[in-house]
Amino acid sequence: MSKHSTKNQEPTTSRPERDPLSALGHEVLSLFRGPLADVRFPELDRASLDAAADDALAAQVEVEATERALEDARNRAREASASFGRSVARALAYARVFAQGQPELEGLLSGSAVLAAASGQAGSRDATDGRTAERE
Repeated sequence: MSKHSTKNQEPTTSRPERDPLSALGHEVLSLFRGPLADVRFPELDRASLDAAADDALAAQVEVEATERALEDARNRAREASASFGRSVARALAYARVFAQGQPELEGLLSGSAVLAAASGQAGSRDATDGRTAERE
């Protein structure tokens, strides 16, 4: 819990999008910021309640920033995976042209794993958790 030096200090934490404080918590804070502002209990007074509220709000701000960063990373992973898929399709098309008249290469390119990859079904990565998606 962070420490506040004065009991009249208002919370300094930036406001999160989602309020982590309960309705009861807000009501008790209002009491300790109003009629109970000068009341102190062992290890509990307005300053300690404000500090605990600040800590909860700061943690929620951090969670929301992390969630935004995670969503941005997921979007980048999806974009990179799609770009890789386009590169794979082009590479396979070039390889097929290159392999014409070379039976050994043509055989390799007609294997089931390569054909599945060409249709975007095997070897793609799920952008949300990184596992290889196996579809048949």
